[in-house]
Amino acid sequence: MGFFSWNTSDTKKSIPSHYTDKTLVPVTMKDDQGNTWFEDMYEGYGEFGGKDYYELVDEMNGGTGDRDRGVKLFHPPTLCDPKQYGADAKINILQDDGEYKAHTIEEYNKITQAFLDAMPEVVKVPILVEDDTIGWSAEGRPEVCKYQGYWY
Repeated sequence: MGFFSWNTSDTKKSIPSHYTDKTLVPVTMKDDQGNTWFEDMYEGYGEFGGKDYYELVDEMNGGTGDRDRGVKLFHPPTLCDPKQYGADAKINILQDDGEYKAHTIEEYNKITQAFLDAMPEVVKVPILVEDDTIGWSAEGRPEVCKYQGYWY
């Protein structure tokens, strides 16, 4: 897995990983229940103060901390246009047991549509702030950093 990061919700600064030579940005991750996780040495893999960002997305939306579901809630999947694939095309989907299973485009679209239909109308996500006095709000959704906390 490569590095990934966000820009802070309040200052819009990239949150660099500690592996880069950029000045580190201490941040606090906050959920809608008032919980906070402080991180001053972000490693670049989505954990703040020992809490995984995407697991928290899942929890904030009624889940049990399923990281894969949290990723899909934050980055919703799209349906495939069967016209762009051959008749025998398959898409591999990671299963709960950690194995991949090949699905036809039709099967993939059915599974994806079911996920999209079950998504909350409004997906709640943690905010990432430099100013820890700022309270959580739905408008604070952090943007994905185009530099991924490293390359800039």
